[in-house]
Amino acid sequence: MQLRNSLLAAGFLGAVSLYAASACAKGTTAQDFVTKASIANKFEIDSSKIAIRKSQNSDIKSFAQMMVDDHTKTGDKLKGVLDSSKSSFKPSDDLDDKHQKLLDKLDAASGNDFDNNYISMQVDAHKEAVELFGDYSKNGDDSKLKEFAGETLPALKEHLRQVEKLKTSH
Repeated sequence: MQLRNSLLAAGFLGAVSLYAASACAKGTTAQDFVTKASIANKFEIDSSKIAIRKSQNSDIKSFAQMMVDDHTKTGDKLKGVLDSSKSSFKPSDDLDDKHQKLLDKLDAASGNDFDNNYISMQVDAHKEAVELFGDYSKNGDDSKLKEFAGETLPALKEHLRQVEKLKTSH
């Protein structure tokens, strides 16, 4: 049952990544970028808060705390960029259905199953974020947001490197 659930989650996350890749290939508008980036950021924070509370693995807890800290700063920076540019683009305050279902699944898991799900979700979420921010930093239609995406991208790549390292050591 746990293996089936893990495989279902992996398949679902793969589909989300493919959807994100196709959306980027078509060109992401500024509002789409702001919406996707804010949802991804909220998911990173919310899922990591659950990991801090539920995981018994100190490396996972440490990574999760870093995610909460870094992504809180990223969210604040995005809001600052939007405020300073006086743009009409609005970040999403809520998760979309897909991310909410992932969060619910994560919250329902426990023990080693929880740790594996969290790590897998973090790998997939960071791959998706690297692609979104990388694409927008090159092809975006708003100069301030392109700059924000480009400045944020190295940290996202580092998060991905760290969680992939965590995955191999777990």
